[in-house]
Amino acid sequence: MKMRATGFAALLLGGACFADDADRVSLLGAWESTEGTDQGNKVTWQLEANGEALHIIYVQGNQKLAEFTCATDGRECATKESGHAAKMSLWYNGSKLVMLETKGSDVVKRRFGIADAGGQMDVEMIPIMPTSRAETVHFKRTKTDLPNK
Repeated sequence: MKMRATGFAALLLGGACFADDADRVSLLGAWESTEGTDQGNKVTWQLEANGEALHIIYVQGNQKLAEFTCATDGRECATKESGHAAKMSLWYNGSKLVMLETKGSDVVKRRFGIADAGGQMDVEMIPIMPTSRAETVHFKRTKTDLPNK
């Protein structure tokens, strides 16, 4: 009986791991915000696999705010965002990609997750310091990837 219960638990956990991997892969690509029809307000994220790391490009309107490559093991990566020094940390929590951004004394946590059967990505922005209200922005997959400028 113990053997059967152990096998069943392994099957359930293994299936959850494969589901997480599929969701993680579906995060890759270019995503454009569905809010704000004005081109200057559009936010775009591009996530590309780069070995054990992710290459991320963050654009608002026509301005590239950040471009960096960081491992997904939680270690900090030094980069610049909007011309200011910043530190990013990336890791997965189940199927969601978590990004912790530190810029001076400001700290923001973002959680990227797939919704709507893969047709939508939700990015939950949670200000840590200074504290304020969390918000979720919805994104749709774009037809083409962003140029690496």
